[in-house]
Amino acid sequence: MKSACLIPSPTHHWHKGIEKIWKTSKKLQCRQQEQLQRNRPLDLVDLDGRHPIINIDTEELRRVLRAGADAVGDFVQNNIVEPIRTHVVEPIAGIVDDVRNIDLGNTDPQVVIDDFENHNRLLSGFNGQVVINMPLVEFSLRNVPIIRDHLGRAGSLGPIMPLSRGGRTHNTIWHESGHFSEFQFLGPLRYFVGIGLPSKNSTLPSGDIRYFQQPWEIIADILGGVDRVDPASGLSHFTMPYILRGLRYFDFVNNVPLNNPFQIYFFIRVSSELNHENIETVMGDGITRKQQG
Repeated sequence: MKSACLIPSPTHHWHKGIEKIWKTSKKLQCRQQEQLQRNRPLDLVDLDGRHPIINIDTEELRRVLRAGADAVGDFVQNNIVEPIRTHVVEPIAGIVDDVRNIDLGNTDPQVVIDDFENHNRLLSGFNGQVVINMPLVEFSLRNVPIIRDHLGRAGSLGPIMPLSRGGRTHNTIWHESGHFSEFQFLGPLRYFVGIGLPSKNSTLPSGDIRYFQQPWEIIADILGGVDRVDPASGLSHFTMPYILRGLRYFDFVNNVPLNNPFQIYFFIRVSSELNHENIETVMGDGITRKQQG
């Protein structure tokens, strides 16, 4: 490295001894300055205190700094701001807007269907219930679909009605509204145990007419105003034997004593084991045998 330290000659005649000492001192200063230049070049100064090796192009520095700031700004915008806006802010704003526009007094099922299919809303209202548009849940492993479900077709959890794409029909909405009427009449404990558990445990597909002839389902149809027709016979499922069975079961659920933990346990145990196969034995009415005979 070329030294930036120059040793000037004396401007006037000195004694040779003094001149030798003076030059030795200057050489020592130059060595210290060169060492500093090698280790910390930005701290190098010449004999006058200036920085002779630093020559910064300020315009280039500004350009580099602006480019760096732009790169950081783009990264923050694309990886932080936009994901938060897309996945947090906009969904919350949509929910707030849906809540603001819910019409709990609506009695037209088509309004609910239009809210979900044409307006892409998460929430709607029907006959006193908040209807939730249930999403499609998908999970794949190595491009092989493992789960693809709408989280059920429909349900009635008291004042909440989850409704998936497969349940967007007038009859389904009216049926779940009938369950809400049961909830209001029976109360939460009797409804969720006496109506909810057998309905959940049923192995019949919801499209089968026998599903809605079960006593915990036919009363919901009656209260909701749904008259289904058996596609095989063309007859309504509202035949008197099934109606009477439903009324007897509803009366049992409404009047079973629940005054102590044992009675509650008994009620839960019986309700959890009911299904379309054993209900005839439990009720003792022999409807199916009578119809077959």
